[in-house]
Amino acid sequence: MKFMTLLAAAGALQGLLLAIALWLHPRGPRRANRIVAAFLFSITLALFADGLRLSDQWQQLPALFVALSATPFLFGPLLWLYVETLTDPGYRLRAGHLLHALPWVLNLLLLLPWMRMPAHELIAALEPGMQATAEGVNLLAVAKVTSLFGYTLYAWRRLRRWQRHLLDSYSNLDRINLRWLGSLLIAFAGVEALVVLYLFGLFPRGGPLWMADTALSLVLAMLVLATGILALRQPQIFSGAQPAVTSLREETEAGPAARPRRNLTAEDVPKLRARLDHLMHEQALYRDRDLSLAQLATALSASPHQVSELLNAELGCTFYDYINRHRVEAVQRRLRAEPEATVLDLALEVGFNNKATFNKAFRRVAGCTPSQWRAGQGT
Repeated sequence: MKFMTLLAAAGALQGLLLAIALWLHPRGPRRANRIVAAFLFSITLALFADGLRLSDQWQQLPALFVALSATPFLFGPLLWLYVETLTDPGYRLRAGHLLHALPWVLNLLLLLPWMRMPAHELIAALEPGMQATAEGVNLLAVAKVTSLFGYTLYAWRRLRRWQRHLLDSYSNLDRINLRWLGSLLIAFAGVEALVVLYLFGLFPRGGPLWMADTALSLVLAMLVLATGILALRQPQIFSGAQPAVTSLREETEAGPAARPRRNLTAEDVPKLRARLDHLMHEQALYRDRDLSLAQLATALSASPHQVSELLNAELGCTFYDYINRHRVEAVQRRLRAEPEATVLDLALEVGFNNKATFNKAFRRVAGCTPSQWRAGQGT
């Protein structure tokens, strides 16, 4: 028990330090950093409360201990808001967002009569619950975990949809694809599902109810460390208006070729396509490692919506696939002309950031690995 107390205390301390660091962090996505700082701080409060219980110090501050028990209702909304803010440059907090804190407020109101009890009466009222088992259904505990589980799944779905839309705006996704966040959301959801099973007494049976809080707290302590460090390392994603991403809510789940034309006329298509071919074949614009849809649209004297529509509706591909196809084809041409050249060097010259991204793109275009293709060419 002492080890678990120390672990909860260490988790609370690291959560507090990371929350402060993210709140004050001068670089990266500042609005998103402040929301994830609030998320980490709410977890810090929950870990502090669990540390009080594990060390039996809750009896010194019983009213505060009761108040902090409502904190898990804030986890889900803050996690969801972090994903929304991080993936949408135009996302703004509104008064309506306060409704997501309503379960937390209602829980506090429900606990208010308890918090107003004299300390000795409150301690006597709480002690039986400390020994309760998870064989029965504790609706409040289940509500906290299922709320977090629902928000986590919604945030993961939002992130997945946004990751697909990145393909319409960027040619290099290495630092902005937020795979780390997707992995953490899956980890959160897995832990939450196990806690729900435990609260219903399904696995394992008959365990003490407080073990659910402890298990969740200890896993959250590890996830807090990962979330805070990775969030601090996350660079700014958006450097300007990105229409293809900000219009995410208006788009359907249909594939690129199924999206209707709304910004291009039949007369616009051949002209824009000719200018696009010129930029790719004559100026090799794809060699710009950080080329974005907005930059390509500027070079074409067109709007990002028009270029995106040309690629999706007319060429049947995303911006990401279009640019990387040209990069792969450039490598293939260079390998034919320079059989002694190093594949990775050529890949970096034409705009790829690393070997893994190049190999994946090459297989998608050529249907084989670079070495297999090279052997087939006899080079």
